[in-house]
Amino acid sequence: MSSTRLIPLWLDWSGRTVLVIGLGTVGQRRALMFQQSGATVVGIDPLPKIQGPAWGELIRNGLELRSEPYHESMFDELAQYQMSPDMVLACASTTVNEKVVRDALQRRLWVVSGTASAEQPSNAHLGAQASGELVQVAVHSGNVAPALSVALRDHIQESLLPAADRMAQEASRWRTLIVSRVSDPEKRRSLLTGFGSADLIKQESEEPGSGIDQIRKQIAASFDMNEASE
Repeated sequence: MSSTRLIPLWLDWSGRTVLVIGLGTVGQRRALMFQQSGATVVGIDPLPKIQGPAWGELIRNGLELRSEPYHESMFDELAQYQMSPDMVLACASTTVNEKVVRDALQRRLWVVSGTASAEQPSNAHLGAQASGELVQVAVHSGNVAPALSVALRDHIQESLLPAADRMAQEASRWRTLIVSRVSDPEKRRSLLTGFGSADLIKQESEEPGSGIDQIRKQIAASFDMNEASE
C-alpha cells in the first residue's frame, strides 16, 4: 500500500480536455461527470456500450468519440489538434489500463485507473462523491476498500448532506451582509463560524429548519433584521 499522502482538490474543468479510455458503465459515468463540469471529453473505445441514459447525454453534450483500440500515438494526435488531455481516465481492462497509465505517466499527465494497484499505481484518484447545491463531498479509501468509500458517501448523502447544504445556502444569503455590517471582529467571526456549528448541523438534520432558525435568531440579535433584508 502506498504511503503517499494525497491532497484533495476542487478544480474548475471548464475548457479542459479529459481523455477516457474505455466507455463501459464506469467509463461513461466518469466521462459524464467531467463533461457536466465543463470539460471536453474524448472517448476511446472500439466497442462502446451504446445504451443507457449516460450514453445519450454524453453524445448530446458533444462527446468526441473514437471507435478504435487504444494506442499511445493518440496522445500525439490529440496534441496536433490542440487537445492534449489535462486528465486521463483509464476505464478499460487491466491490461489496457496498465498501458494507459504507463504512457500517461511518461508524459507527466494526471491519470486515474479503474484497476490501479500497488504494482501499477496511478497518480490521481477519484473518490465516491456526493453533491448538493453548494456542498460537495468526496471519500477515498486508498484503493483498498472502494465499497467502504461508497458506504460512507451514501451515509453522508442521506444523513448530513441535505442539512449541510441548507446551512451553506443560508450562509450564502447572509455572508456579505455580515461582513459589511457587523463591525465587531469577534461578533462577526462568531456569526460566520456559526454556519459550521456541529450542533446546529445535527439539529438541522434531525429537525429541518430548526438549525436555520437558530442562525437567524443569532443574526437578528446582532443587527436590525429589517435593515438586513433591504
